[in-house]
Order: sequence, then structure tokens, then C-alpha cells
Amino acid sequence: MNTPIAPEPSAERMKATVATLAGRELAGRRVASPGGAAARAWLSTALTALDAVSAVDAFDTPAGSAANLYATVAPAAVGRPQIWLTAHYDGVGDINGIHRPGASDNASGVAVVLEVARLLKGRLPEGVGLSIALLDAEEIGTLGSAQHAARLAAGERSPLIINIDGAGELNGSVAVEAGGGAMPILTALDVAGRATGVPLAPGQVASDNRQYAAAGLAVVGLGAGMPGYHSKDDTAERVQAETLTAMAGLVVRAVTELASQNTHTEKDGVGTMNQVQAELPVVVIGAGPVGLATAAHLAERGIPFQVLEAGDAVGAAIRQWGHVRLFSPWRYDIDAAARALLEPTGWTAPDGDASPTGAELVEQYLVPLAATPQIAEHIRLRHRVTAISRVGVDRVRSRSREFAPFLVRVETEGVTTDLHARAVIDASGTWGTPNVLGASGLPAHGEAEAAAFIDHALPDVLGPARAAYAGKHTLVVGAGHSAANTLLVLADLAEQEPGTRISWAIRTGSAARSYGGGEADALPARGALGTRVKSLVEQGRIELINQFSAQAIRVLGNGSVEVESVDARGAKKVVTVDRIVAATGFRPDHSITGELRLELDPILGSTRALAPLIDPNEHSCGTVPPHGVDELAHPEPNFYAVGMKSYGRAPTFLLATGYEQARSVVAALDGDWDAARDLRLEVPETGVCNTTLPGEEGESGGCGSSCGTAEPVSIGLATGIAGGLLSEPLPLVQDSAACCASEPVLAQVGVPAEQDSGSGCCGS
Repeated sequence: MNTPIAPEPSAERMKATVATLAGRELAGRRVASPGGAAARAWLSTALTALDAVSAVDAFDTPAGSAANLYATVAPAAVGRPQIWLTAHYDGVGDINGIHRPGASDNASGVAVVLEVARLLKGRLPEGVGLSIALLDAEEIGTLGSAQHAARLAAGERSPLIINIDGAGELNGSVAVEAGGGAMPILTALDVAGRATGVPLAPGQVASDNRQYAAAGLAVVGLGAGMPGYHSKDDTAERVQAETLTAMAGLVVRAVTELASQNTHTEKDGVGTMNQVQAELPVVVIGAGPVGLATAAHLAERGIPFQVLEAGDAVGAAIRQWGHVRLFSPWRYDIDAAARALLEPTGWTAPDGDASPTGAELVEQYLVPLAATPQIAEHIRLRHRVTAISRVGVDRVRSRSREFAPFLVRVETEGVTTDLHARAVIDASGTWGTPNVLGASGLPAHGEAEAAAFIDHALPDVLGPARAAYAGKHTLVVGAGHSAANTLLVLADLAEQEPGTRISWAIRTGSAARSYGGGEADALPARGALGTRVKSLVEQGRIELINQFSAQAIRVLGNGSVEVESVDARGAKKVVTVDRIVAATGFRPDHSITGELRLELDPILGSTRALAPLIDPNEHSCGTVPPHGVDELAHPEPNFYAVGMKSYGRAPTFLLATGYEQARSVVAALDGDWDAARDLRLEVPETGVCNTTLPGEEGESGGCGSSCGTAEPVSIGLATGIAGGLLSEPLPLVQDSAACCASEPVLAQVGVPAEQDSGSGCCGS
């Protein structure tokens, strides 16, 4: 939205207005006096010159007949802001022949209102309403504003009101007094003050603004009066031109900012502040499965939203591993709210027992979901979020920050724009920020220089990447599902392309946990993955290098690279290869939230409340307990990360977990806290929670005879420790009988597989 820039306020024009209203012939403009009537007539002419639709609202007072003047500068469309600028034009009046001009109080305020109306006429976005009210009888009890407030309160809109009483002398700062649900106005004024350099300070503005506030309307009173008001010294000559221009410039900028917030003013039985915030959209970052599930829940509840996707299409990250098949079958891969949107469209649900590839997940689920009418018009592709803050508030400022809209800075096609939002849900995932190859969380020496030889996670070696791997020696680094998948497809390639060699480097002394649960795994595809890798290692088709921690990479002159590992005792291992696949997981990028108040766990990078529930030292995917909005909340109200990013570096995320997170967060944003905290999700039992795994010496094939007894067990498997966080799992006392469930269990965990973080049973 581009709002035409208003011209600079005219001090000369405003001074002329003040001089006219403060002239002797108007005799101080006392209510129900000839001078007051003359002032009203002159102001009616001024409103006519504005080409505004005006009206006279007469009412009786103890002093006699009075009248307010109203004018519509720009009509408000339904659902768009209705902004009122108000100022009283009456004065205390001349007494006993002594002229009391009332220049600062409040001819100056009237001059500012008229000037702002002139400057903004025809320059606000279409549908944004701007009206002015010139009020009578303020000096005998704010009776004019009481009359006007009653009319507004009885109407169908809840307007945003800026009242000006005094613009004669700045004296350091403009006094600000707020009432009603005024936070949107205060936010706009804060932005305006910073932009114009006009200082603002809380202060008493004992004027018409208090009548609007008493009626429950959103109002801010502004005052910059000067000493000597209500006296003969309140003359036009003393009113400072620079104060008039400062006040007018401030109000112009504030009104422009309010107009840009796209707030609505329809009454819905709640406070104005909630009305304004509710009309701003919820911004969802990312159009992957969790982002689109979030959109589906928002649509289901009728909450306005926008989905901002950096890629060229929905599911952009998943498309990069579209050749990989998920472990979890379709019945766990489709969000309930998304299904409810899809079914009326004639969409054919996939076989619930079949496990999709990433490409199938995109084409059979995400693409049709994004095309539903409830979601399609709200998706913005090629919109990369570069920063998030609060409007007019940086991370340091505390006062009322929770009421300031979010400012979401977006870059699209080289153009940067700012969007406002009532809440932000970050479902952008971690695919774009893979972990480095180096063993200490830092890049290996020479890693940057060797970047051309390194692929991350899941290259399609049987597809577009075939030429880079055929007949070459590849080192796969990592012990999770992504590594296992890559090893298997490389083995297939080796059968077809002579000279193709595979080495597999892991940090631990044994690959047993990378082999997973085998037949004991309730997700058969996941169990089979480890079984196949183990078989290939035993056959010698994959060379396993354990206790390998990459310290340095050197590019050799023959087009190969040398990778060096050094253990704690100084022992070196060196392997020379043609390609490297760094299947070492991912980490979240928190750089866009630098101006928000986040409480991140220092180890995982999730919220502190969530960290102990997903700790890979203690949990695998299937043992993460239910969690939702309470565990995802930050000190920054209404900002949440959901999906893979919410887990930080923990690799224990499952896709269905993200769906439940989205449902819980959206319910909370809708005020439905009972639903938000009712955390129930059906997931498959992993079948792997004991220390010994199938194939290890002494394994019992699951819980075996230990069922029903409480004893120390270790939670882990590839999903829990294979990211190299531990060489051995930590013991945890747990009821081993939990492994024996023959039916699906209720927990906050769901499904897919290959985009792992640190090892992964994750999605995106």
C-alpha cells in the first residue's frame, strides 16, 4: 500500500486561523454567545472550503444553545479504520470588557485539525475514514464532546479518536493522555514521534478526550498549551509557528500510520483494542506442511491470516527431498483441519496405509490444500521474511509492547516492505540452515573452501545428482535417517555404476543405534531402513568408519578431498574421497527475531519450557510427551515457532507433532484456551525404548520379560542420539511397560522421516 506523501504543514495558514478565531470581533467565543455563533459560522465556511460533507449538531446547555460541527473528509468503508480528529472551538469568553482571545486554548487546536484535514484529503488509502469534529461547550464541562461521544457510542463503529487541546507552545514535549482501547493510536503516535522528531510524554490533557474515554471509545488527547490560557495573555502572537507545524506534522504522520494498520472498527462486543488487533492478520512464515496446517486451522476459526513463503511454490523445502519416502503412512501425514478443507473439493484421499515420498506429499496433499479457496488467496510466494519486530518498539522497550502490532519485514523480488500482524507463527523449518560438518559445532578447517565437494542431507543420487556420484567415492557423515537413506541409494547406484564406493563416518563407537528398531519398530519403513543399512555394512558394500569427527578438509589437486579426524587422544584418521554428504542435521536460524524477546534453551534452541520434553539425551520421537501453546510461548506475546524450528537442534520432531502444535496455538489465539490445552494425538508406538536393540547381544526383542517392571532404561535410537550429542544414552527411570502397548498411544508426536535435525525422524 502506497500512501501519497502529504505536503508540509503551513504555519502561515494555521497562524491565520488562530488570528481569526482569537480576534476581538469573536469576543472569546463563549458558548451560546454571539461570538461563539460567529466562530461557528466562520468554521462552517472553512469546512465548505475543504469540500467535506459537514453537519451541525445542535444541543442545549445551561448557558443556552450550542452546536458541534462535524465533517467527513473521507468516508470509511466497512471493515476499515474510522479516524476522528477533534478539537473544541469555544473559549471562556470576554468578561467585563477584558478580551480573552483563547488563541492557544483552543484556536490553535482547531487550526491544527483543519490543516491536517487539508493535507490528508485524498491522500489516505481507499476506504480509510477521516472525519473531524469541532466541539462546543468544552469550557463549561466538556458538553460538546459528551454529545458527540454518545452518538459515536450508539453507532455501529468504534472509532479511533485524536483530540487536540493546545498547540501554542511545545515546552519540551507534547503531552499525551490515553483512554479506552487506545493502544493502536499510541502505537501510531510513537511511530510518528520517532519519524518527525516531536517529543512525546505522558501527561494530563484534561479536555474532551476524557468524555470519549468515559464512553469506552479509543482516544488519545494531545496538548501543547502555553502559560496564561484563560486569560488576556492567551494571544495569537504568542502561539508559536513551530509548535503548530510540529503538532500538525505529528498528527499527519500518526493518522497515516493508523491508516496503514488496516484495522477494522466494527463493533463485536469486545474492547476496541481487541477489535483492532483481531482485524490484523496472523502472519504464518512458511508454506510447508506445518505452515499450511496452521493456515487451515486459522481458516477454520475465521482468523485473518497471510502465509509468507520464500520459495517459488508451496512445500519448497520438501521438493528438494521429493525422492525420499517418509516412514509414516498417509494416515499420520494429513492434518485434520486441512482434511476438512480438502474433502469438499473432490480431493481423493491417499491410501492411509501407504507411505508417501516427499514429492507425493507435495503433489497429493500440499498443492491441493494450498489451492482451496480458504487458503489460496492468502499465500504469498517469493516473500522472504528478513526481520520481525514490534511497530515503534525495539527489544528494550517494555511499556505496552504486547499491544503494539508486529512489524514483519519482507523482501520480494528485490523490494522490501513492512507488514503488520496481530501474531506471528514461524513454521519456516530448518532446512535452509544445515549443521556444519565439523565435529565441535564449528566448520571443519577448510570446510568453506571445500563447499563445492559437499552436499547436505539428501541429494538425489539416482536422479539429477547422479553424475556427481556415479563412479565416485562418497563419504557420508552422520548417523540418522538422512544418512541411512543416502547410504541406501548410493548402494543402489553402486550396483549400476562400476567404481562407485561408499564410506560412512559416525562419531560413536557403534552403529547399533543407527540401525534402529528393526522389526520392533511400529513404523515398518523406519525399521527396515536400519536393517538394510546393517546388512550392507556386513556385506562390505559400505565401509563403516566409527569414532570419526571431522576436523579438517583439504582440497587436493586431483579433484578429490581429504577429510581428517582427530580424536580426544590425538589419534588421526584420514579418508580421501570425491564427494561428501554431510547428513549432520540442521539448526534453527533465529536471526530474524533479534528484536523480539525470546526465551531460548541454551542447549537446544527451543523454548525453555519445551527443551526437557524433547531432549534427545532422554527422548526419542515416540517418547516426547504432549505439548502445545504453553510450552511454545515466549516472553514475546503472540509469537510462536511451530514445526521443526520449534525443536531447535533436537532431532525428535515428527510431522504430526507440528500439526498438534499448530492446532493448539491457533486455538489460543482465538481465545479458546480449553481447546488449546486439550493435547491429544494418536501416534504409533515406536517399540524401541530399551537399552539393547534388535541385533545387539542380549536383546530381548522389545520389552520382553521386563514388561510391567520399573527399571532404568535408555531412551534413544537413531532419532535421539545419532546427531552426535552423546556417544551413549543417559539412563532414565521409566515404566518399561510403556513399550508393550499393542494399540496406538496418545502422545504429542506424529510422523514423517527424512528431513532430520541432528539425526531425525522429522518433517519440515
